[in-house]
Amino acid sequence: MPGSAHGFAATFGGVTLEKIQRFRVTFPGGQAIEVTGTGATILGTGANSRIVRRIDITAVDPIALEVEFLGTNSLGPNDRGRRAALSVSGAGFTVSGSALLTNFEFAGQVRDKVRGVASFTLDGT
Repeated sequence: MPGSAHGFAATFGGVTLEKIQRFRVTFPGGQAIEVTGTGATILGTGANSRIVRRIDITAVDPIALEVEFLGTNSLGPNDRGRRAALSVSGAGFTVSGSALLTNFEFAGQVRDKVRGVASFTLDGT
C-alpha cells in the first residue's frame, strides 16, 4: 500500500475527481457458518476431548471507499444512489468495479480551498 495519496486518480461514471487528498478503502470480512460434518476430527479423549470445527465463508461484505478531493466537479447530491464504474489508482494500487455513490458533500471556509468527499460501496456487479 502506498504511503501518500499524491498522484492518485479517481473516476466515477466518467467524472474525474481531481486533486485527491485522501482516500480510505475498507475491505470488510465475510459471513462464516459452521459446516462441521459427522466425520469431524476429535482431539483428546474422555472429558478432555473436543471436536475440530470446520467453518466456511458464505458471503463477503462489499468494499467501501471514501475519497476526499480539492475543488468541485460535475458530481452532486442528485448523483447519490447512482451506480457506475469506479476506479481509484496510483502507485501500483488499484480498486475498481461497479459502485454506488452513497454520500457526497462539499465544505469550504475562508482562506481555504473547497473540499469534497465522496463515499462509495462497490456492489460486486
